[in-house]
Amino acid sequence: MEEKSHTFNDYVTCPYNKAHKLLRGRLAKHLDRCRRNSGISKELRICPFNKTHRYSEEEFAAHIKVCPDAAATSKTFEAFKTEQPVPRPVLVECEESWDNEPDVPAYNPRAYCEENNIIRTNGLKGQSKAARREFRENERRRFAEKR
Repeated sequence: MEEKSHTFNDYVTCPYNKAHKLLRGRLAKHLDRCRRNSGISKELRICPFNKTHRYSEEEFAAHIKVCPDAAATSKTFEAFKTEQPVPRPVLVECEESWDNEPDVPAYNPRAYCEENNIIRTNGLKGQSKAARREFRENERRRFAEKR
């Protein structure tokens, strides 16, 4: 018996309503909607390997044994099991302690900019025209003193 390869554009039949023929790619969305709207008293069981496989209680056990997606899933799990475990990093003892370093003052960007020839503009935002003019004059004096 020749096995047919399934593609995304194959037409399949809805298990809830045999009159529904739809593309395989739309089956998952259709099944959820059709299950709610069908009003069928019996519930179909969902295959653990492929959520588009829906079978009655009697057919479910037989399907699990021959489900084509079960083989693909088991091969994936086997591939994960055969991989070598990741070795844990080895901790190396070190005599150096960064906590014993001398205290250093925290970096202050405002003080650094005032001491060096760096153009500052953050003092101008939201200020009045007179305050901006005064800030620019102070900056010019500061640059003239640094030269």
